[in-house]
Amino acid sequence: DALGDMDFKVTGTEAGVTALQMDIKILGVNRAIVETALAQAHEGRMFILGKMMEAISKPNESLSPYAPQMIRMQIHPDKIREVIGPGGKV
Repeated sequence: DALGDMDFKVTGTEAGVTALQMDIKILGVNRAIVETALAQAHEGRMFILGKMMEAISKPNESLSPYAPQMIRMQIHPDKIREVIGPGGKV
Protein backbone atom coordinates (compact mmCIF):
# COMPACT_ATOMS: atom_id res chain seq x y z
CA ASP A 1 0.00 0.00 0.00
CA ALA A 2 2.89 2.37 0.57
CA LEU A 3 3.89 2.30 -3.10
CA GLY A 4 1.85 4.07 -5.75
CA ASP A 5 -0.98 6.58 -5.74
CA MET A 6 -3.92 4.17 -5.74
CA ASP A 7 -4.82 0.82 -4.20
CA PHE A 8 -7.72 -0.69 -6.16
CA LYS A 9 -9.22 -4.11 -5.44
CA VAL A 10 -12.02 -5.59 -7.51
CA THR A 11 -13.78 -8.92 -7.07
CA GLY A 12 -16.59 -10.59 -8.94
CA THR A 13 -17.80 -13.34 -11.20
CA GLU A 14 -18.00 -13.79 -14.94
CA ALA A 15 -21.29 -11.87 -14.75
CA GLY A 16 -19.70 -8.76 -13.28
CA VAL A 17 -18.22 -6.94 -10.32
CA THR A 18 -19.54 -7.87 -6.88
CA ALA A 19 -17.37 -5.58 -4.74
CA LEU A 20 -14.58 -3.08 -5.03
CA GLN A 21 -12.35 -1.05 -2.75
CA MET A 22 -10.25 1.95 -3.67
CA ASP A 23 -7.80 3.87 -1.51
CA ILE A 24 -6.18 6.89 -3.13
CA LYS A 25 -3.24 8.90 -1.89
CA ILE A 26 -3.60 11.78 -4.34
CA LEU A 27 -6.22 14.47 -4.77
CA GLY A 28 -8.81 12.84 -7.00
CA VAL A 29 -8.72 10.31 -9.80
CA ASN A 30 -10.14 11.13 -13.21
CA ARG A 31 -12.62 9.03 -15.17
CA ALA A 32 -10.01 7.73 -17.62
CA ILE A 33 -7.92 6.27 -14.79
CA VAL A 34 -10.95 4.55 -13.24
CA GLU A 35 -12.02 3.15 -16.64
CA THR A 36 -8.50 1.82 -17.26
CA ALA A 37 -8.32 0.28 -13.78
CA LEU A 38 -11.72 -1.40 -14.23
CA ALA A 39 -10.70 -2.76 -17.65
CA GLN A 40 -7.48 -4.20 -16.19
CA ALA A 41 -9.44 -5.66 -13.27
CA HIS A 42 -11.89 -7.30 -15.70
CA GLU A 43 -9.06 -8.84 -17.70
CA GLY A 44 -7.36 -10.12 -14.54
CA ARG A 45 -10.61 -11.47 -13.09
CA MET A 46 -11.44 -13.37 -16.29
CA PHE A 47 -7.92 -14.83 -16.40
CA ILE A 48 -8.10 -16.03 -12.78
CA LEU A 49 -11.63 -17.42 -13.19
CA GLY A 50 -10.48 -19.27 -16.32
CA LYS A 51 -7.59 -20.86 -14.42
CA MET A 52 -9.98 -21.83 -11.62
CA MET A 53 -12.33 -23.50 -14.13
CA GLU A 54 -9.40 -25.44 -15.60
CA ALA A 55 -8.55 -26.79 -12.14
CA ILE A 56 -12.09 -27.43 -10.89
CA SER A 57 -14.83 -27.19 -13.50
CA LYS A 58 -17.67 -28.13 -11.14
CA PRO A 59 -18.23 -28.46 -7.39
CA ASN A 60 -17.40 -31.74 -5.67
CA GLU A 61 -20.28 -34.18 -5.37
CA SER A 62 -19.92 -34.36 -1.58
CA LEU A 63 -18.77 -31.94 1.07
CA SER A 64 -15.66 -32.80 3.07
CA PRO A 65 -16.31 -33.36 6.78
CA TYR A 66 -13.48 -30.85 7.35
CA ALA A 67 -15.09 -28.10 5.28
CA PRO A 68 -16.10 -24.97 7.18
CA GLN A 69 -19.75 -24.83 8.09
CA MET A 70 -22.09 -22.05 9.08
CA ILE A 71 -24.91 -22.31 11.58
CA ARG A 72 -27.57 -19.64 11.79
CA MET A 73 -29.57 -19.09 14.93
CA GLN A 74 -32.07 -16.54 16.16
CA ILE A 75 -31.49 -14.96 19.55
CA HIS A 76 -34.39 -13.28 21.26
CA PRO A 77 -33.60 -9.56 21.69
CA ASP A 78 -34.06 -9.88 25.48
CA LYS A 79 -31.30 -12.54 25.58
CA ILE A 80 -28.64 -10.77 23.48
CA ARG A 81 -26.88 -9.39 26.57
CA GLU A 82 -26.35 -12.98 27.75
CA VAL A 83 -24.50 -13.74 24.51
CA ILE A 84 -22.39 -10.59 24.09
CA GLY A 85 -22.29 -9.39 27.69
CA PRO A 86 -23.58 -6.10 29.05
CA GLY A 87 -22.59 -3.29 26.70
CA GLY A 88 -20.91 -5.80 24.35
CA LYS A 89 -17.97 -6.37 26.74
CA VAL A 90 -17.54 -10.11 26.06
